Amino acid sequence: MTKKINNYTHCEFCKAEKPYEVLEVFGREKKIYLDCACEQALTAKKEAEKAAEADRAAEVHRLLQQRLNSAGIPARFQFLPAGAERKDFIADYISSFSGGTGLYIFGPVGRGKTYFAAQIAQAAIEAGHRTVFRYSPDLFREIRDCFNSGTRSSKTIMDRNTKCRLLVIDDLGKESQSTWTIQTLSEIINGRYASLLPTIITSQYALSETTSRIAKATDEQMADAITSRIFETSRLLGLNGKNKRLISEAHTSQSNTATQSLITAGLASSQLGIVGGQTQALCERKEGHENEQ
Repeated sequence: MTKKINNYTHCEFCKAEKPYEVLEVFGREKKIYLDCACEQALTAKKEAEKAAEADRAAEVHRLLQQRLNSAGIPARFQFLPAGAERKDFIADYISSFSGGTGLYIFGPVGRGKTYFAAQIAQAAIEAGHRTVFRYSPDLFREIRDCFNSGTRSSKTIMDRNTKCRLLVIDDLGKESQSTWTIQTLSEIINGRYASLLPTIITSQYALSETTSRIAKATDEQMADAITSRIFETSRLLGLNGKNKRLISEAHTSQSNTATQSLITAGLASSQLGIVGGQTQALCERKEGHENEQ
């Protein structure tokens, strides 16, 4: 009958006694056995460490995904890769949170506005900032339903949007342009403005166009009050270039890999900045405002 090897004192691979240290414990000597240094034992140790690291990474990924889901970031826009230039921009932006600086990201359909905002939102969450990401029509529908049903405190739902560290309103302008919607938007923007909390807004409309659209739904005074707050506290980023969705469709049948590289490419310097004469005029207005102060 084969004698059973004690894996505590002997190596399970080479069967030799493991190296040990002798320590004094409560006045008595005790052998503390170490890992065997044979090749098989070392290989097994490395594999075990690799498996443990994979388990830790999977747990981190799971916990982060829970936070992304809780924040409201759609699954399609989670864990998006970014190029070096965009990573640098996002890191610099996250570090400027203390001043309450927001972003107004605008441009035609399919230019990557939601993609960009989601990358920033995820970076903020990874940095420990409480973040809320909402598609504009869903944001106002959720607030309206809360008021109408009475099943959830209206203060709770408004506090979620006005007091989180970062709020992302995606696709502003897609919501119904009613007086109630505009008043609710004003309350959110003013609440965050007063608390020096950053807001990221994406829209297919330049800020001057957003002003005109709000004015048609309410009046010019309300429109100016809202967009001037946004303008004062936000960096205006215009995304131009080709429609990435159409690029994706055109290349899908040829190469999924090539398509993915086009979609996930970092924000080129030609795509990041101020575009359009109306926006330039707004920039000049802002500079004049700052000089007056």
